[in-house]
Amino acid sequence: MLDHRCPHRCASLFLGRNEMNAIRCIYHGWKFDVAGNCVDMPSVAAHQDFRHKVKAKAYKVVERAGIVWVYMGGRTEAPPLPAFEILDVSEGEINVGFVMRRCNYLQALEGEIDTSHFGFLHAGHVYIDDVPEDEPLRNTIINRAPEYHVTDTPWGTQYAGYREIAPGQTYWRFGNVLFAFWSQAPNGEFASHMHARAWVPLDDHHTMFVFMWWKKTKAANSMPTPLLKNGMPIGGAGRGNTLLPNTTDWLGRWRMADNEDNDWGIDRAAQRSNAIYSSIEGIHLQDQAITESMGPVTAFEHEHLAPADQMIARTRRRLLMAARALRDTGASPPGADLGDVYRGARSGYFVSTDQSEWRDISAHQLDRSIRPRSTPICRHSINLRGQLQTRSFIECRQAITLNDILDNPLRKARMGLRYFTTRSGPMPTMVASNTNAPSFLIGEKCANFVLNNDGHNAPLGNTGPEWTSRVRVVSKCNAPDQSSRRIGSAWR
Repeated sequence: MLDHRCPHRCASLFLGRNEMNAIRCIYHGWKFDVAGNCVDMPSVAAHQDFRHKVKAKAYKVVERAGIVWVYMGGRTEAPPLPAFEILDVSEGEINVGFVMRRCNYLQALEGEIDTSHFGFLHAGHVYIDDVPEDEPLRNTIINRAPEYHVTDTPWGTQYAGYREIAPGQTYWRFGNVLFAFWSQAPNGEFASHMHARAWVPLDDHHTMFVFMWWKKTKAANSMPTPLLKNGMPIGGAGRGNTLLPNTTDWLGRWRMADNEDNDWGIDRAAQRSNAIYSSIEGIHLQDQAITESMGPVTAFEHEHLAPADQMIARTRRRLLMAARALRDTGASPPGADLGDVYRGARSGYFVSTDQSEWRDISAHQLDRSIRPRSTPICRHSINLRGQLQTRSFIECRQAITLNDILDNPLRKARMGLRYFTTRSGPMPTMVASNTNAPSFLIGEKCANFVLNNDGHNAPLGNTGPEWTSRVRVVSKCNAPDQSSRRIGSAWR
């Protein structure tokens, strides 16, 4: 992707000619390849040619899931793409949508992580007795004031909104913010809800919403408008978006037909009759109207945040701390160096009788959830000394640093991985397994064995290349004495 300004006289290359994997400026004929190199200066005499000194600003791109991903940073090598679960699905099973929003990106994103608004903005006019027993919306309107858990995660922040809907039964809604501008909303069944939603800043006052979702998921965008017991659709709960025709303006694409210019199509008659609580038709448009009505950038000094806004406050602080760390120490934000941190994130709703700690409840649900058919090939892996390295052919669900594992034991449950540590010199050693072999994170003295492709066993301390090609764990540690026992055909 090239800057539209030609480095010669700044004429727009939008008007240029596409010629043999390069673009030629129609003003004086200068031609630039995909890397921005000037490869032809036909308007300059041969003895005065200085094409080697001229370069257009160019950005590296990759195409994935019907989206062009652009790296606009200054690194020589672009960082890995965020390894969302949805990107492990075959492209034929992914839907993609775009909608522009007229407000700051964070303002738009924060509307996504406020789950308590659903019982009002989208369903404030719906009575519980009118809703079928099997309609998920029923669980929201039984109790319109959920409580929350929030936490920092390796990918950003996470919340769990919860409310009791019957004795011993809790309705959970899990959502995530994934650095730096991604989110996952709880608008689908947790077990199949593979998706990712980006709020890409176009400028300070405009955001492009990009939504990828699995076609087979049971979620709002893939299901028909919910119905009342009498068979009539719930007012205002429409799924589709009506867009204006795209133009070639900078901000001329994927614009909602109803917007601030026409008051988002509000229908006061529908509001008076209680047919639509908000007077606006469509779930997405209702959200868009609210966040745009705050102005291009929210004036935070006028806010009075409530307990239901814990996720918003936590996310703001997480972003601020990451920005300060980058400025002061050069520390990379989550996901900037290791895209696989995102693969553990999942959002959605479910009803559970599980009385475990809330993060364990999420992990249990994740263990039972639908996963992409094939395990992806990861660009990075962890060798037997816990060091990040490039391994093109190691199959894994996630590659993470040793500190991530030791600092966050829940992580291993969420990722479906098994970890082992031992002590070899000054540094703990570790392997990550994709197998279902019984395994546990035990203490530093536990001895373990690994199995390579040839079926031979090796001590964990052996770090030769023959032991790091498709490594899997085949031993487990016994507590409390931390001795090891050998299992499998060669060990028992």
